[in-house]
Amino acid sequence: SMRWMLLRAISQAMTVMRRRLPHAVLGMGGFAAGPGGIAAWLLRRPLVIHEANAVCGVTNRLLAPLSKRILTGFKDVHHLGAKARWTGNPVRQEISQPASAALLTNASRPIQLLVLGGSQGARSINELVPQALCQSQCGSQLTITHQCGPSYDEHVRRAYADAQISAHVVPFIEDMASAYRDADLVIARSGAMTVTELCTAGLPSILLPFPYAASNHQVANADVLLRTGGAVVIHALELDPSCLAREIDSLTQDRLALAKMGQAARSLARPDATAEVVSHCLEVAHA
Repeated sequence: SMRWMLLRAISQAMTVMRRRLPHAVLGMGGFAAGPGGIAAWLLRRPLVIHEANAVCGVTNRLLAPLSKRILTGFKDVHHLGAKARWTGNPVRQEISQPASAALLTNASRPIQLLVLGGSQGARSINELVPQALCQSQCGSQLTITHQCGPSYDEHVRRAYADAQISAHVVPFIEDMASAYRDADLVIARSGAMTVTELCTAGLPSILLPFPYAASNHQVANADVLLRTGGAVVIHALELDPSCLAREIDSLTQDRLALAKMGQAARSLARPDATAEVVSHCLEVAHA
């Protein structure tokens, strides 16, 4: 049963901890962090937890009372209260160079659209975006890179060909930092890491929250950017090709507004998040 599996996982985590005797334990949320966090508490090892999303997940809600420090990826995370410190989400250093101002300095350059469809609910994004670009006024004037996830590329290429729109379709982007550097506008889901990277890179976006995410965290994450003016958010119920086409058109016709959205996103960035998280771990280790 589930309870037996959990007890077994806690006991395995305790075995590892007794062998290692860590000075501090960091849990990054998700089910795997649960047994480790409980083991740390049982063995009196100081526990630090980090919540990546704008709404606290089940594991971290359970571990919060047992932890010495609670760190968050976003500001004012629901359910965590005053004890939590906002560190931001650790993000690869290369992404931290904010996107260039090429958007404004060279008005004749086509706007670069980056579509990130390759994660949860990829199929709907992969089908929706080519249809929307087909209906839009500006689809044929954009430079489009569409990351679609493995095994979708043929299908997505055909969709663009049918829409008579030229796009660079790839299953996977190895170098995200350079993809962000080249982009002027991003269409994506709103997982914690995507939203964090958009802020760090200072990029405007159209976010399409995945409606079935646990604790509805994708909607909460998208809201963070929406409130600052860094993104347009289209919820699953309103999402159809013509609605997305209208948003793409209105954003790509106003470069100044796009640049302002990018600055708004950048104002939420915590480029030193990794160092912050590390310093909290060291503090509790030495306390």
